[in-house]
Amino acid sequence: MPSENEYERLIRELNSHEAIRSLLENVSSGQGVAGWDLGKAFEYGILRAFELEMAEVRYPFHVVGRAGGMDGRPGIIEQVDGVVYWKNLCVLVESKDYDQNVDIEPIAKLRFRLERRPPGTLGLIFTRREITEPASYLIRNTYPKNILIWQGDEIDLALREARMCDGLMRKYRHAVEYGLPDYNLKAE
Repeated sequence: MPSENEYERLIRELNSHEAIRSLLENVSSGQGVAGWDLGKAFEYGILRAFELEMAEVRYPFHVVGRAGGMDGRPGIIEQVDGVVYWKNLCVLVESKDYDQNVDIEPIAKLRFRLERRPPGTLGLIFTRREITEPASYLIRNTYPKNILIWQGDEIDLALREARMCDGLMRKYRHAVEYGLPDYNLKAE
């Protein structure tokens, strides 16, 4: 299994949105990607697409601290799929490369992670499938509205047009104006 540094080196070899689209198409087709563990190519590819558009990116990392165990030794508190800084937005990224639709659990975990962050931090959940109805209900009906959804073909659209950062701003503005976290970029 490659290290986080090796994954970061591998993904930075891809210097275009088209190369990332190709990588993600191989992931979606079920072929897998040589040298990448399950889910990692999707996770790193999303972040690299933002980085190519001049967003500042922090690749996946672990938060280490005292978990409160009996021995008092530090341990991993959480694993963060990445962070994107664009203009005045600070965004925690959660990527789910599942063959089935995403249910409530990853969204609830992301919400918990956001509670540990300063106010104004957003969450983005990326899935190559869709969000289930119960999960969509949870996102739409809990407060604060700080999680935005990217699913399926709209990721491909943003990559094809090299507009990940623009897509982030359109989703954010829609959430601010209408109070809805699931604006679909394909609606335009």
